[in-house]
Amino acid sequence: MTPRHRPRFLYLAALLATALSVPAATPAQASPPAPPATPTWPAVESTTRPWTRWWWMGNAVDEPNLERMLTEFSTAGYGGVEICPIYGAKGYESRFIPYLSPVWLDRLSFTLRVARRLGLGVDLTTGTGWPMGGPWVTPDQASESMRVVHGPGGYSLEFQHAVQKVKRAAPGGEGSVINPFSNDSLDAYLSHIDQAFLGFGEVRPRAEFHDSYEYYGANWAPDFPEQFRRRRGYDLTAHLDALAGDGDPEISARVRDDYRQTIADLHRDWIAHWTAWSHRQGSLSREQAHGSPSNLEDVYAAADIPETEGAFGGGTDEQIPMMKFASSAAHVRGRRLASSETFTWVGEHFNVTLAQLKPVLDRFFLAGINHTIYHGTPYSPADAPWPGFVFYAAENFGPQGGLWHDLPAFNGYVSRCQSLLQAGRPDNDVLLYFPVADYWQTPPDPDGKDSLLRFFATPGKWMAGTPFQETAMDLWRRGFSYDSITDCLLESVGADGGRIWAGGNHYSAIVIPPCRYLPVPTLDRLIALARAGATVIFIGPPPSDVPGWLDFAGRRGQLAQRLATLHLASSGKTAVGEGAIYIGSTDTLETAGIAPETMVRLGLNCLRRTTEEGPVYFIVNNGSAPVDDWVPLARSGDQAEILDPMNPERSGIESDAQGRTAGRVRLQLPPGGSLFVRLASLESNHGLTRKPMVWREPAPQVPTLPVAGTWTVRFLEGGPVLPAGFSSSQPIPWTGRKDSDADRFAGTVRYSIDFTVDGRVESQAPGWALDLGQVSDSAQVRLNGHAIGTVWCPPFRLQVGRYLRSGSNHLDIDVTSVAANRIRDLDVRHVAWKRFYDTNIVNFSYQKFDASIWPVRTAGLLGPVVIEPETEQSYASQR
Repeated sequence: MTPRHRPRFLYLAALLATALSVPAATPAQASPPAPPATPTWPAVESTTRPWTRWWWMGNAVDEPNLERMLTEFSTAGYGGVEICPIYGAKGYESRFIPYLSPVWLDRLSFTLRVARRLGLGVDLTTGTGWPMGGPWVTPDQASESMRVVHGPGGYSLEFQHAVQKVKRAAPGGEGSVINPFSNDSLDAYLSHIDQAFLGFGEVRPRAEFHDSYEYYGANWAPDFPEQFRRRRGYDLTAHLDALAGDGDPEISARVRDDYRQTIADLHRDWIAHWTAWSHRQGSLSREQAHGSPSNLEDVYAAADIPETEGAFGGGTDEQIPMMKFASSAAHVRGRRLASSETFTWVGEHFNVTLAQLKPVLDRFFLAGINHTIYHGTPYSPADAPWPGFVFYAAENFGPQGGLWHDLPAFNGYVSRCQSLLQAGRPDNDVLLYFPVADYWQTPPDPDGKDSLLRFFATPGKWMAGTPFQETAMDLWRRGFSYDSITDCLLESVGADGGRIWAGGNHYSAIVIPPCRYLPVPTLDRLIALARAGATVIFIGPPPSDVPGWLDFAGRRGQLAQRLATLHLASSGKTAVGEGAIYIGSTDTLETAGIAPETMVRLGLNCLRRTTEEGPVYFIVNNGSAPVDDWVPLARSGDQAEILDPMNPERSGIESDAQGRTAGRVRLQLPPGGSLFVRLASLESNHGLTRKPMVWREPAPQVPTLPVAGTWTVRFLEGGPVLPAGFSSSQPIPWTGRKDSDADRFAGTVRYSIDFTVDGRVESQAPGWALDLGQVSDSAQVRLNGHAIGTVWCPPFRLQVGRYLRSGSNHLDIDVTSVAANRIRDLDVRHVAWKRFYDTNIVNFSYQKFDASIWPVRTAGLLGPVVIEPETEQSYASQR
């Protein structure tokens, strides 16, 4: 498809560059017309901006570098940092500071004070590396492992203490991991931190942070038998054969389910105990539950800010149900924030572009995540040779990571999105029950590979192909939004007048995916909610069994008796009080009067929130084809405001003089494009600008303006050296020209050209767009001395009509590449830059990192660069 005939879309990456030096206009230049009024976006604050994990490598931090980096973070558009003390760099041992030492506490206090002055928030890992532990953890407080052994005397338990050490520990943090199922162990660990912080001062971290459950190596607690007896009602030690997986498979599965449920309860209570401690410190708690042998949403819900992670290799939609455990916990508990460890490892070091990050970020947003924590940024002193200190995994969001130059534009997109995603409340259709017993109530693996603890790990592979995953994805693909709900959290759900309430948010139905096991109290709760007006839908036949061992036959009979009294047929509906219980499929949601978002048929996915003024949609084109169409909405309003987070000045109202939208809006979105639609009544109007929405269309009757002439290319900043400039009749990459210095260069390069356009430019078309074609990897654009914007993902296209002149024009395009070629050069020349303790640097496949085998990565402006005419259409002209 030629540039002339490429469709035009609203999705235009035009954030004004914050740090761009713009020459003053000469007297001969005509002043451009004033820009349109800025649309109404919510105020940007610390939590709406992106945060970053900040690895304190070796705790080798000093006040000048701390202040320098915090200032850089603020200037780049960050909202805060999460400090994680971790292993250090070789050669800097004299700068290492022991964790919790007086000097370390002074550095932390300084950081908190500077961050407050700069408007940045600060979170702090409760410990170093991961997970919690340290040198003061005694063997009786350490993680404890149990295994069942069968000997001549029968079955018995064999124990091992201190089974795991802190991974990636910072100096002063080395030692045993604590027991994640013992509050006594947690109290002993935290009391040491309390002692260190005595007299610390009033400025405290916003939140304490607990990383994903990894490497604890524990499956027992000193008081586990007592806890088991109290919670499950019988003596586990009398059933060690079943716990080992021997004997009757059904009995073994039931005993092991009870064991898993008890472990889950203890860890949930442990996180709640840590949250209470955080509150006593004047902080919130931020918790990553994934990886734990728990009912994950229950553990997320025990914290103030539930946090997921994901995006290994970019992620897929099938990870959304896993991500939604964290956002669902926030929603059903009424929390404002659901965070993510974002971009954990999208691709190979120094190769990932801002364009690759956008679909990953948008997937998190669609999953209900609204508080982005980048993973991450190493602390690096100014005197460390490039690339400075580097963490062993993930993308580097620091000044030397290759993304920094144009990161403010990307951060602006994140901030605008989150300003709306944190406003109001979630607006989801369904509470989807998570049948944890179907995962835990399983017979032992006959091959002996069955794990006593079933870890619900980060990518969510454990749920692939299960009825829960299939139901969740069916809802997603059909346009029904949902939050998940557990047995425990269902106890706090209410119903009234056909609406279901959880955490102050309302839902229209509770959906039970196909499952075999259902606790009797859960069924009783569902029946009670139906009597109060709830709609409950069983997908397929209702459950037929109960989990656990104690009196399972009697409880199974109770389940069957309750189901029988409901007179549930293989399909259909039973009235229960003011509500109803259905046996059906996801189609039954429409039968029950719940409308899906049919935009999914166009390849669009959305997330809804509701505010006092009206509904808010975040819409992403996840399809492979562009969308330029009238899009139906399941929510309505008198007028719709279209807000483009990529181009904040480009927005307007879609409604006629009487304020009608007819339940649909026109959208123009390329693949990967995203928009917000904000609905409101004419009465509320909530300060919406009255500017009508204008859509841009091709103007085929007007010829494309060539950007022709000689391109002058100059290397501005980067390294390892600044190569000699060059000229070209066409925009071409700076790599691949038989210039070895250019091939190993990474940084920013200016492409400049003087070109002439027809004298009738003002009259031929209402608007003109500059299309850069292909860019590797991002670019800041100036036309006739005016900053036009920053483009960091396709389409690399900007509106330039206000600045384009008849006659002579001057165009500067500053293109920035990722750092891959410079890193490749270091390894080709065998420069010792991987100077870190512990894991050091590994590649995306977790093998030895060697960039010398990479080919030279194409970098620069590839074009073609053209200026294309556009016409404008308003809402009224399309009716």
